[in-house]
Amino acid sequence: MRNLLDLGAPVVVDTGIVITPAGYGLNNGHITGLTVIGTEPLSYRWFDHINDTVGTALDLHDVFAGNYFLQVTDTNYCVTDAGPYLVDLVEHVSEANSGPSGIISVFPNPNGGTFTIHIGSDVARISVINMLGEIVYTFDNGRPYDQVISVDLRQNGNGIYRIRVVSLSGQSVSKVVQVF
Repeated sequence: MRNLLDLGAPVVVDTGIVITPAGYGLNNGHITGLTVIGTEPLSYRWFDHINDTVGTALDLHDVFAGNYFLQVTDTNYCVTDAGPYLVDLVEHVSEANSGPSGIISVFPNPNGGTFTIHIGSDVARISVINMLGEIVYTFDNGRPYDQVISVDLRQNGNGIYRIRVVSLSGQSVSKVVQVF
């Protein structure tokens, strides 16, 4: 049996994480569902990409689209940093939400570089975009029925990718896929 050294720092468990995207120009994104194991009481600080504090509770609410980082400190001043967690941007979704957001699913997510996208017949185009803004995969849907598309990003490396879906009516939404 191997001996492990426990340094006592808090552990952030993100298996139940739910990230709600933010609307264009709106601070209505959320990060919820994280759990933390550590010596209580625990304190939480959320930071944005420019290191400004944007929250002090375990759940983060009412934020703009962007990357966020969580810092957890326990009663012994042991610190754990977690993230980035990407609050994605939802673009041009109608009030009735009749765009492609309800007819796309990505699984598994996160994944090891290969995943499946299930799309409905309303989807015209799918683009997978890396964090540098480069399109690394494109699919044009020429079929008027639901489809399952296999995507392999193993040659592109680990990271967070944005899947941008455009409907036949021109509406677009984004979903996030994490490759590790």
